[in-house]
Amino acid sequence: MVADTGVPGHTREAVSAVRARHDADPDGTGAVIDRIGALARRARATLVDGDAQALGATMDAAHELLSDLDVSSDDLDRLVGAARAADALGAKLTGGGRGGCVIALATDVDHADRIAAALRGAGAAATWTTTIGDRA
Repeated sequence: MVADTGVPGHTREAVSAVRARHDADPDGTGAVIDRIGALARRARATLVDGDAQALGATMDAAHELLSDLDVSSDDLDRLVGAARAADALGAKLTGGGRGGCVIALATDVDHADRIAAALRGAGAAATWTTTIGDRA
């Protein structure tokens, strides 16, 4: 699932916030960025392995770190929360942050439809469903 907050992303602001945080705490911020990188590598491995549960958990963890870095927004966090409440396997912001879209992982098309309804109920301006992996 992809859901649009309806708020344009503000990549420049997000990058500025991370830069300011890094200037104030280079070791702590660097460690968070390193953890995000490790999660990205783990996500790649879970895709290769076809482990949807692990991918979802990795997405959730990445979103929490991005939120801690102030890259997320209330709108993004609200949609991620709605996807999780609808039993998404995982959800996170995508793109440059501070607006834009979230992605959520569903088990099948029916599950994706339920997540999409929850996302629209939480204020998503639009939702899209796509399939990854084998299409049966």
